[in-house]
Amino acid sequence: MDYSIVSKHRKIIMGFAALWIFYFHIAPMVFQDIGFINNIEWFMKRTGYSGVDIFLLLSSYGLYYSFSKMEKINYLYYIKSRIKRIAPAYVLALLVYTLLSREGIIFFVKRLVFVEQFAVNMYNFLWFVPCIIVFYIAAPFYYLIFKKINKKLVFTVVIIAIICLLCRKYGYLVRGDLYCIISRIPVFMLGFYMGYISKKGKSISCLTIVMSIVFVIFSGTISYMLNKGYIPLHLPYENCFINVFLAWGLCVIIAAICEKTKENGIIKKVLAFYGSISFEFYCFQEMIDKYIKSSYFGQYVDDGRRYLIMIFIAVFILSTIAAFLVSKCENTILVKNRK
Repeated sequence: MDYSIVSKHRKIIMGFAALWIFYFHIAPMVFQDIGFINNIEWFMKRTGYSGVDIFLLLSSYGLYYSFSKMEKINYLYYIKSRIKRIAPAYVLALLVYTLLSREGIIFFVKRLVFVEQFAVNMYNFLWFVPCIIVFYIAAPFYYLIFKKINKKLVFTVVIIAIICLLCRKYGYLVRGDLYCIISRIPVFMLGFYMGYISKKGKSISCLTIVMSIVFVIFSGTISYMLNKGYIPLHLPYENCFINVFLAWGLCVIIAAICEKTKENGIIKKVLAFYGSISFEFYCFQEMIDKYIKSSYFGQYVDDGRRYLIMIFIAVFILSTIAAFLVSKCENTILVKNRK
């Protein structure tokens, strides 16, 4: 068993991350009256943003594989292919949101070209999209440097350490919301190293699994302390930096579990399904949640757990249907273009 199992079970890992992000965005707190369970529930929901770090690790992992197969990177073709992958769902979600909120063409255009996000606030609309585009633009240049370095692990660790130190010293100069991107630079770089050792056929031993478990426990503990306020945050989203350990550990652990369990298990199928529509699922979930809660139905729902769970289930089903249909349309168009 080697690191290629991460690629083999990539969709399952992405499905896990997608559902964790959905839980973070949409799920209500339902166990307030059971102290210990409520604490676990709070922590799992509060740290659901960690699913983003898993996505970014897997993205750069995959990009390393893609780049390493090319004699020369055709930058324009590469950017075009990346935009083709994310533009349809993003544009459709933005169009629907613009129509539902009864905003005008200026509203649409500003978010279409990310002016509003970068100039005003990243959270004005689907922040992950401009975030991943920034990483896509930078990835080929980083790869060209990375592949020339002999001691790639040392290089990766040193670069990540330098970035963290620079952020700590000069971070106050940057607008706070932009840290949703800056805090993810380390995990994106780490994905290149994981791609490298995977392509080299580095094995996953028992010690590797133990280390991955230690990474998850360590990062989970620090994350809990940061999110609870036991350790002060010196920078916005500083709690995301620790996810370099969490993302790596979870990817290895989930891949190893998948490798050692039945090939066609129902949980694997469900996770793989959501992994295959993960981006589309992300694009529509918060919009559907907001629309339901502001609708005639939502206005007459009280704060009781039963009703909150009903809304959660409704948003989950509708988001799944929307993501599946959009994904199907995208795949059909891509197949026709290839022909």
